[in-house]
Amino acid sequence: GQITRAIDVRTLPVEQALTGQPVRIRGTVGFIEAPGTVFIQDETAGTFFRTKSPLGSLQPGDLVEVLGQTMPGLYLTGIEAQSFSVISRGYPPAPVPAGYDDLIDGRFHYQRVVIEGIGRRVTALDENRSLLFIALGERVLEVRIDAPPPSATEGVDARLRIVGLAAGGINDRRQLVFPYLRVTDWKNVTTLQDAPDE
Repeated sequence: GQITRAIDVRTLPVEQALTGQPVRIRGTVGFIEAPGTVFIQDETAGTFFRTKSPLGSLQPGDLVEVLGQTMPGLYLTGIEAQSFSVISRGYPPAPVPAGYDDLIDGRFHYQRVVIEGIGRRVTALDENRSLLFIALGERVLEVRIDAPPPSATEGVDARLRIVGLAAGGINDRRQLVFPYLRVTDWKNVTTLQDAPDE
């Protein structure tokens, strides 16, 4: 039968994912990685689909129906889409509060999460992307933002709240080596408390 829930896609073992099980799923777009990877969530979990079709005006918050088959992905099983259609427009999935341990164990991988921590430094990844390092207790998490760094050193030593997609670096044994957050732009970064004065 067809797989219809995100949790059943993401937990499908690689051997079975490789056989291209049929999927028909509805989910809300949480994050888009151009040119053709779209991360969606339903009430059970997060998953993703890849498509060769143009994404058009697809945006986070769109409820989509995806038809396709399973593929192994680098870390979790995903969907090779034959087609997708937008059913309605709405709001992105509500982010789940997460700590470093939740992120390193992959529990919310490919889902929208919200974290709170202390900004450490901001650097440019390339001309259109920034890297923000944020301290969550003793651990430091990398936040990859698809926008250039702001002109001011805003966020350094301030208490920040960040909404983004839980992702991470994966090794060739399909293990999550280090977690990071994918963030669309600086609007997803909120200062809760300014940096203390010198």
